[in-house]
Amino acid sequence: MLTLDPSIDVAGLARMVASAYGPCEPLDFVPVGGDSWGFVARPLWVSVRRDRGGHWRGAYESAAWLRNEGLEFVLAPVVSGSGEVVADVSGHPVVVFRFLDGAELDPAEASSAQAAAVAEMISRLHAIDRVDIDLPRESFVLPFADELEIGVARALAGTADVGPYAASLTRLVRSNRARVADLRAEMTRVRQTCQQDEVTFVLTHGEPTNAFARLSGELLLMDWGSLGWAPPERDWLALTDLGIPWPRGTRPHLRRYYELRWILSEVAEYVSRFTTSHAGDVADDDKWSELLRYLPATG
Repeated sequence: MLTLDPSIDVAGLARMVASAYGPCEPLDFVPVGGDSWGFVARPLWVSVRRDRGGHWRGAYESAAWLRNEGLEFVLAPVVSGSGEVVADVSGHPVVVFRFLDGAELDPAEASSAQAAAVAEMISRLHAIDRVDIDLPRESFVLPFADELEIGVARALAGTADVGPYAASLTRLVRSNRARVADLRAEMTRVRQTCQQDEVTFVLTHGEPTNAFARLSGELLLMDWGSLGWAPPERDWLALTDLGIPWPRGTRPHLRRYYELRWILSEVAEYVSRFTTSHAGDVADDDKWSELLRYLPATG
C-alpha cells in the first residue's frame, strides 16, 4: 500500500486527464497497491506509475496492442484522444484505464476455478510469438544489486537517526548477515548457469497473480508494466501462489533464479527504505511485515 507522494501534482494530473480523456469526476486518491498511486475519476481509473523494476512505456503500449489483437482478458490502458497510452505529469508516467466494478484477486482466497483461469490466460500469453513493440528481454542480471549492496552496508553500519524502523533494521540485518551473503552467492552461481544455457523465451507477464475479478465473475489480467520476453518459469513462479504446481519440464536453475531474484529484490527494496528517511507510517508498517518474511527476526 502506497501513501500519496507529495511530488505528484494532483491538480496538473486532473487537468491532463480532462484534456486527454474527456470529462470525468474529480480525482479521488485510493491507497491500494504497491507499484502505483491510484485515483478514481469515474468513468476512469488513473494510475500514476512507480514501476519499481523500471518504467517501460512499451509494456503498456503492448498491453493495448494485445487487447486489440484479440486477447480479451487483457485489462489494457485507454488510449488518449491524441493516440497516447502513457502520459507524463510532474515527472511521473501516468496510465489511464476504464473504471470497473470489482476487486483485485487475492491469491490466498482465489478459488481453484479462478486459479485455473489465470493459468490459462498465461498459457495463451506465452503462445504469442510476436509483438510489434519493443519489450525488455531477460538478461539474468539482478536489477537491484547496487541497491541491495548499499542498503545492507548502511544497515550494518547503523542508521538509527533516519526513522523509527532504522535501529530495528540494523539489528535484523546484522542477525541475518550470513543468510544475505549466502543468498547473494547462490544467486551469482545460478545466474551464471542461466546465462550459459540456451533458453527459449516466451512473452511473459511478470506478475500474473495481478488479476481483477469483475462483479460478473470475469477475470482480467492487470498491471502490465513488467511485460517482457523471458523463460516461462518467470510466470510459473508467481502462479504457485495460486496453488498451480510447477509444470513438468521446469528447469531447476531457472526456477531457482526467479525465486532468488524475488527474495533479493524484496530485501533490497525494504532495506533501502528503512536505511533512508522514513516516517513510520502505515506504508512503512506494511513493508516491515513484508521484510520479516525474508529476514526472520531473532531474539
